[in-house]
Amino acid sequence: MKRKRSLEENQETEFSKKVLKTSGSLCLKLDEKIIALLNEVKVNTKKLKNVEDFVSKLKALLLSEDFEKGFKSNDIGKLKKMVPSYPCKEAFQFMKPLSMLISGSCRLGTALKMGLKVDVCVVIPKGCFDPKDYLNKRYLYKRAIYMAYIASFLSKKRYKSLIDSVQLEFERGIHVRPQLIIKPSAMERQFVICLKVQAENESFKLNRFGVHKNNIRPKNYEPTMLDDAENYPATPHYNSWVLLDLTSELHLQNLEKILEGQESIKDAILLLKIWLHQRQLDLGFGGFSGFIMTSFVVYLMLNGKLSELVFSYQIFQNVLSVLAQSDWSVRGITMSIMKEKESEALLEDFHSRFEVVFIDSSGCLNLCADMSKSTFEVVQQEAQLSLLMMNTSTECLFENLWMTSLPFARKYDEIFQIDFSGHMRRCPEPKKHLRDCIIDFCGNFLFAYLPRITKLLKSALHKRIKLLAVKNTVPASWSVNESPPLLKTSQVFGILLERPHCYSQVERGPIGNSQEAIEFQKLWGEKAELRRFQDGVTCEAVVWPSETCADKRTIVKRIIRHILLRHTSVIAEDMLFVTGCLDRFLHLPRQLTKKSAFTYATGEEEHSRIITSLDALSKDIRSIDDLPLKIDSVKGLSPVFCYSEVFPALPVVVGTRSTVDGNRLIPDINGPIPSFTPSMTVLCLLERSGKWPADRDICEALKLSFLARLKLILESKFGLLSAFNKDSLSVYKDGYVFRLLLGFTHEIGMSLMADKHDDAVAKQKDVNDSLALERLMVTTPCLISMLHGIYCQNSTYSSVCRLAKRWLASHLLLDNFYLDEMALQIIVASLYVNSAPFLSPCSSFTGFIRFLHLMATHDWVSLPLIVNFNDELKVRDYEEIINKFVKERSTLPVMFISTPVDRFSQMFTKRCPTTHILTRIATLANESLSNLLNQLENFEMKINAKNIFEPHSEVFDVVIHLNPDFCSRAHFALDIGPDVNMPKLCVNSSENKIPVYDYDLVLEYLQQLRANFNEFALFFYDVFGGKCIGVVWKPSAFNPITITTSHLTNRTVTVNEKEEMQLIPNVSSILKEFEKMSPRVVTSIDVRRLVSSNIAMTS
Repeated sequence: MKRKRSLEENQETEFSKKVLKTSGSLCLKLDEKIIALLNEVKVNTKKLKNVEDFVSKLKALLLSEDFEKGFKSNDIGKLKKMVPSYPCKEAFQFMKPLSMLISGSCRLGTALKMGLKVDVCVVIPKGCFDPKDYLNKRYLYKRAIYMAYIASFLSKKRYKSLIDSVQLEFERGIHVRPQLIIKPSAMERQFVICLKVQAENESFKLNRFGVHKNNIRPKNYEPTMLDDAENYPATPHYNSWVLLDLTSELHLQNLEKILEGQESIKDAILLLKIWLHQRQLDLGFGGFSGFIMTSFVVYLMLNGKLSELVFSYQIFQNVLSVLAQSDWSVRGITMSIMKEKESEALLEDFHSRFEVVFIDSSGCLNLCADMSKSTFEVVQQEAQLSLLMMNTSTECLFENLWMTSLPFARKYDEIFQIDFSGHMRRCPEPKKHLRDCIIDFCGNFLFAYLPRITKLLKSALHKRIKLLAVKNTVPASWSVNESPPLLKTSQVFGILLERPHCYSQVERGPIGNSQEAIEFQKLWGEKAELRRFQDGVTCEAVVWPSETCADKRTIVKRIIRHILLRHTSVIAEDMLFVTGCLDRFLHLPRQLTKKSAFTYATGEEEHSRIITSLDALSKDIRSIDDLPLKIDSVKGLSPVFCYSEVFPALPVVVGTRSTVDGNRLIPDINGPIPSFTPSMTVLCLLERSGKWPADRDICEALKLSFLARLKLILESKFGLLSAFNKDSLSVYKDGYVFRLLLGFTHEIGMSLMADKHDDAVAKQKDVNDSLALERLMVTTPCLISMLHGIYCQNSTYSSVCRLAKRWLASHLLLDNFYLDEMALQIIVASLYVNSAPFLSPCSSFTGFIRFLHLMATHDWVSLPLIVNFNDELKVRDYEEIINKFVKERSTLPVMFISTPVDRFSQMFTKRCPTTHILTRIATLANESLSNLLNQLENFEMKINAKNIFEPHSEVFDVVIHLNPDFCSRAHFALDIGPDVNMPKLCVNSSENKIPVYDYDLVLEYLQQLRANFNEFALFFYDVFGGKCIGVVWKPSAFNPITITTSHLTNRTVTVNEKEEMQLIPNVSSILKEFEKMSPRVVTSIDVRRLVSSNIAMTS
């Protein structure tokens, strides 16, 4: 055992040296930020003096004669209402406190200034207790009564000048250990007092609280139970709750002695405590508190693992490296000084009763007695992630480690709640093992039952998950005039999914007819079946049938429901899941798919069908040898080719009425419009050749002749329908319309090489044309390929990106006029490429939450968004991008996104968004994020996300209402009326005609509005079935201007104060033009407000 421990310690040391060796340069970069942070969070001398002064006054009150004489035995009944109920009727001998002193982090010099809580300990004299008060919660009862009297005494009006308020809360979330939260009246002090009471050290013998001892008799829990002294169940958790008071001073003195003069160590502890708090690891019952972390650092010091380290950052890193490798649930640690064999025996005893073991200096108390294995695994996971960030030197390391909050909702892929109140009603008499646990946890059913639930879920989910976490919450508080809150009966869980196993349809078990197979059958019940696999082995297996990606995303949910229903009394109605709550926003209307054999779900399968169809078309095109130049590559440019089209094209959408024009259908001008069918853009690049002419016009003519030849070959050789457009060829295959563009890479630089323009305007046009060609032929295909790769590695990218688009569209902002669609796709991809400090999301809900947070909080003014696809950008590239960004910030776009294929040109953000639009998006994202997080925090019912997908129409000055009969995408709306014309799906079309495609009257109307009235207003529209167009007047357009002939349109003359004639917009005329431009599309116009009183409303 000694040799094994030495080997483990050597491995830890080597790992630590390796980590520190690679972090030298990073330490120098972080040094200034860390020093500034430490200066900000340290408690200064002035505040410490305020704390000491206040505690001294408080001490004087509690040690005064008034305090001792004020206690009346008759008041115990009233005091009982203030604290949790205890089944005790013992007499209470009151005596004034023996002493009162500051304890905890303030005493050790490791307290954080933000939200400073000062631990103050009131020592109750030994004479207040009977020698046997350690039994049956009597000590906890008397402790609580003493606490209640202090609360009552300090709440008197006479002390209002000193104390602002007194509240009670559960210490560390333990429901039988209340503590006082005292707020001083002077606001400048900015701290609160956590007042605890504890017995004098010699009140009870420590050996009475061994891990195998029973100190709550079963009869105390249930009077009808038999009093069998030989079979009393051990009460290790109750014992540890009493030991917290008896051993804390000894342990604290030991820590204080070792930390004295160790300023670097204390600084590292501050960094570690911030790290814990930002990850919410130190909250509530069983949390990894700052005190545990401080004790662990001291443990490492005692074992010589921090002695050679000087800088706080190095100590911080080394502590995390040891923590990431240690497993206290398998092999605990102890601060007690004893022989090795005794230490091993002690640890073995503690492991038999606790999930996680860290023994304090006394050798009696497990500091992690309430911590579950799941919680410790979460701490380990966070330590490993942080070390990974530190070893991959990134510019955001400081922010990710200490400045970024990691709430539960954004951290986990699957979040669900189990309400055990129904289970408690259905099983009023728990089984013996559970009953013993309930006794040990002083009647708290949830604390007693959680270990079994987590173990059961882990065994069922097995390889599908990285981690199962239990959400710890801030302890509830109540005033002195209120009763304590009821015990929790529900618990929220979080799961980190493991790719690629998380959505596997088959759970492969052990070989049949083995002992393991019997255990497997017990676990799964009727779901287990023998199955022969491809390797020829017959094994036990569980199958979860799933036709679509959306079905696969529910497998984890189905497993949890099945396992809990089989092994517990928890039923489906007791569980609430976040899984799939956003899928409805990607669904097609049920009326559209219910009568068809067509499988759509959330659309991933339709993306795959389109890509498969393009692959077949690409193969056909590249096999053509009858062209003067061979087509070298065929690349999809539309979002559908990277699985990010909100509603991908459906095969053969037959419109309501159309007319025939050759081999294609065109809309009937006098009839209802057909439903929208999009075409998908495909780029066909010709092989390189030096024979292309230098004149661009000639090249365009040659490209058209190539397309004509290609059209003939596709029709004659492959039987594909095709039709010419202005500059492209539309090909109809498998019910989809592909719009083929032809290009050659030499074309990009052709305009720049031709020096035929002398004026600057013409030259700038050539530059713009060249950039547009580069975007079309180089940048966009590369990005589409990279985004497709992101989807292949992270299947949730598709649903997250499409939800982001649907959300923006619902707020009338999914428009290349306001935010380029490619830019949005890259932003969503950054959640997977730059996932730190999280793992990349494995669920659409978590990904969408993180997208909202990014849009709500990213500082676009000060920080570029660098998306390093395939790790192509190195450290030097990062520095170059950031330096250029800082140097040229005033000339760069509002939104700066850099990728390996577009580092500086900003092709997708140069024109949009504007500052106002980006601010609007951030505001909406913040509102939507708060809405979802509040629902998750309460978790009282199923998550309702519909309201975050509803537009805020009150922001518009004018609303143009549209005729739904002429909205070709009306069937995509969230709320579909009964009169909406549904397209008919026909998987195998009998019509040998190209359907009507890219026909949207509303979008055409919108483009006309912008072309004619862009100087007066902004126009907003939801492309997915929007029922109106929102109009916002531009304030600058309503400033009076000098009369010129070029500005007479839609303006009228006015006379200012100086009697000068000027032009102002004629709103009445503009509104009439809105209606005249498309009378069939517009039903009414609602004018809500005017920008200025100078606006003419003349007829």
